[in-house]
Amino acid sequence: MKIAFWLALIAIIAGIGSELYALNKQRAALSAKVERVGAKVETLTQENKKFAADIEFYSNPQNQANALKEVFNYKDDPKQKLYIIVPKL
Repeated sequence: MKIAFWLALIAIIAGIGSELYALNKQRAALSAKVERVGAKVETLTQENKKFAADIEFYSNPQNQANALKEVFNYKDDPKQKLYIIVPKL
């Protein structure tokens, strides 16, 4: 009777131990996934702030004009003429 009790107790303890091991393994995997998702969230949050700043900047028509002048190297000189040459296809 004592041997059956001890064998049952050992089996129960082994079962609980194996479940705890499986849960710990699953917790580690989920923890790593949470860290990856957190890093993506941080990156997207920074990108969102950058886009919000760009939207704020380009909502002003004067800033739009200045940006276009910088891109196309255009000066606000009445003597200067702008020619756009489009090649034939």
